[in-house]
Amino acid sequence: MGERVERLNICIIGKTNAGKSSLLNLLTGQKDYAIVDATPGTTADNVVSMMEIHNLGPVKIIDTAGINEQGELGEKKRKKSMVALEESDLCLHTIDFIDAINGEDLSYEKSLFDYAMEQNKQVLIIYNLFKNKNRIPANEIELWKNKLDESFDVPSIVIDIQDYSQQSRLIDFILENFKYVPFDFEMLPKLDNYGCVILNIPMDEETPEMRLLRPQEMVIERLLRKFITPVLFRMDLKKARSSNPEEAKSEKKRYWDLVNSLDNSPMGLQMIITDSQAFDIIGRWTPPGIPYTSFSIIMTKFMTYGNMQYLVESTAAIDNLKENDTVLISESCNHNRKCDDIGTVQLPRLLQKRLGKKLNFEFSFGRVFPDDLSKYNIIVHCGSCMTDRQKYARRLSNAQKYNVPFTNYGMVLSYCQNRDVFSKAIAPFGIELE
Repeated sequence: MGERVERLNICIIGKTNAGKSSLLNLLTGQKDYAIVDATPGTTADNVVSMMEIHNLGPVKIIDTAGINEQGELGEKKRKKSMVALEESDLCLHTIDFIDAINGEDLSYEKSLFDYAMEQNKQVLIIYNLFKNKNRIPANEIELWKNKLDESFDVPSIVIDIQDYSQQSRLIDFILENFKYVPFDFEMLPKLDNYGCVILNIPMDEETPEMRLLRPQEMVIERLLRKFITPVLFRMDLKKARSSNPEEAKSEKKRYWDLVNSLDNSPMGLQMIITDSQAFDIIGRWTPPGIPYTSFSIIMTKFMTYGNMQYLVESTAAIDNLKENDTVLISESCNHNRKCDDIGTVQLPRLLQKRLGKKLNFEFSFGRVFPDDLSKYNIIVHCGSCMTDRQKYARRLSNAQKYNVPFTNYGMVLSYCQNRDVFSKAIAPFGIELE
């Protein structure tokens, strides 16, 4: 096992040949990590490096292509650079210091800076001195820096990016000026620090071997930190849904035996957390008075920093869908589909069954996500266990910009059973369905 590490995203932005790739190499201390060349357009795609910055934590550093490249290819590069900016926590805006003091037009830099500020990104200015071949005296460097700072009004540093002895100075500058907001908060529903929680983890042909999924690992880790005992249970969904009454009865008994034994034990049973695709069974079989929710809904709380209300309201908007409306179903990972896939099979089937209407479905996988969302009537996103919160936040924000309801797999799977199941699934988070 091994939980995916939450990282801060640091984006390096700027014009072509401003020294962005050299800055990545300086930060990482690896001279040849990113290809550096005087030829414009050397960086053709975003280059990513993972590292640990002491007193800050694990970070993902993204070196982007120049924002001022021309032509169709240049526009594609610029869009990817903007995506990296929008998914960042900190932007290191790299500017050629010599060009700037020699009167180079800074309109590209200023527009990029303004856009980053509009996106509520923290920005630090890195003036690249390029070995100071012009031998500018230190006092003049400071005067010019102060003058340039009038255009940006954020902390800045003048540094020779190709001088690797400057790595500590650069990192100290970042640590001093970056206002770090910790990731960590309570992702679990309200639970007391005792007792047991059942984790229902069905397995099918698409379940990876030798590991649990990220939300399952995260829940287990956080339960243990609260001195709660996680009890893992594998429900056989084929038997539970079998048309053979004896098979379904035997699986129900196996589930009830576990639930009742824990509920009646001195430790007590606080909650059941299930894979979302089992809501049809959990909603019917769980005794009254025992709360339940799903890994996907818990992941939603984590990905939204606890701000789940918009997704809950979006889920209820399912009932407003009309004949031939278009639904975007998005997964942040990609995999070969071998069975009754949740995203491409179960969700379309359940949505059309609930509404009794024909809907149009489109799908996106992995890093691919539409920028123009105007054609969609609702977006159903996975729990995002294979991506970071920054990317998820950008997608959610874009949906809100287009006024498109945005919800997730777990919420929709529970809602498609009935409103009562959905209400019970969100109740542990203190949220009520209006």
